[in-house]
Amino acid sequence: FNRRSIVGLGGRWGEIRLGREHTPNYEFYTPKYDPFGLGTGVALNYIGSISPNQIRASNDIAYISPQFLSGFSVNVQHWRGENLGGTATSNDGNGGGAKLNYDNGPFSAAAAFLRTKYAAGDATYRSIAGAYDFGLARVSFIGTNNHQGTLKESGWLVGVTVPVGATQLKATYSTLGVDRPGDPEGKKLALGAVYNFSKRTALYSTVAMIRNSGGATYALSGITTAANRSSSGIEFGLRHNF
Repeated sequence: FNRRSIVGLGGRWGEIRLGREHTPNYEFYTPKYDPFGLGTGVALNYIGSISPNQIRASNDIAYISPQFLSGFSVNVQHWRGENLGGTATSNDGNGGGAKLNYDNGPFSAAAAFLRTKYAAGDATYRSIAGAYDFGLARVSFIGTNNHQGTLKESGWLVGVTVPVGATQLKATYSTLGVDRPGDPEGKKLALGAVYNFSKRTALYSTVAMIRNSGGATYALSGITTAANRSSSGIEFGLRHNF
């Protein structure tokens, strides 16, 4: 089981959650900032995570505040690994993070910092994001800078969502590069459309392509391909929210 499973208690003071929870980085890869959020079109920044604690963490305790100062809120978390004491890897998986959010009318922004301990080198994530809804279109941005030991990677995404009646048109362009000989880098373009039959049911389609250079091996859906090869795909689906 590697999804989300929590218990929580909340009130006017905020909310405390325990269990396997979304980390402070999770919201960056939802439609709030990545117009696709899942599937073929998801940001290249997400595919290239260097540690399993980027999106979800087990043995987690989280505090989520209510909004204050006309739009600010915070998400603070700590998680624990499950390793035998007295070993070189006893602290592997221990970590934490925090995210500062701002939501006010058409404008949203967020900044997050996460760190998880590993004997082979701590995994550290820094992310920023912003979005503005102009009415005719909503534009968004994500920037990431991650490292673990001597491995460093950085990337960004720009996206746009355009409503046309019952249809939403989406487009994103994202990159991910690694600081190593040859400067491996992937660049991804994704285009998609969602047609809403009702508030609960929608038909969607996405087409995406990744171009690799410098020895990069990124591919759609998180798998890898041969160095410098392209990866492309298309998806169709029917979504119903219960």
